[in-house]
Amino acid sequence: MQGGVRSAQYDSLCSALDGIHGRQELTEFASDWGLHRTPSGDSAVELWKGAAMGAGVEILLLPPVSASSDWAISTLVTVGGRVEHVRRRAFRI
Repeated sequence: MQGGVRSAQYDSLCSALDGIHGRQELTEFASDWGLHRTPSGDSAVELWKGAAMGAGVEILLLPPVSASSDWAISTLVTVGGRVEHVRRRAFRI
């Protein structure tokens, strides 16, 4: 899935999200932008949430659906209920 609505005001935040390709980048991003790991209700899914630049940020790490598939990362940025950025792509664990 490629990006949705994107305001230029959030370009640096969205670019930083797009730069997350592995575990180290995720933990650095979370530290830099103040995100916290949150229980997801599904022990196999990792959920990171927080606020940055006045926007809500959610990152989901999704386990492979089969032995032959990869992990996925899903990123979402919302402002006042409006989606500013959404993307899902492969992720290295």
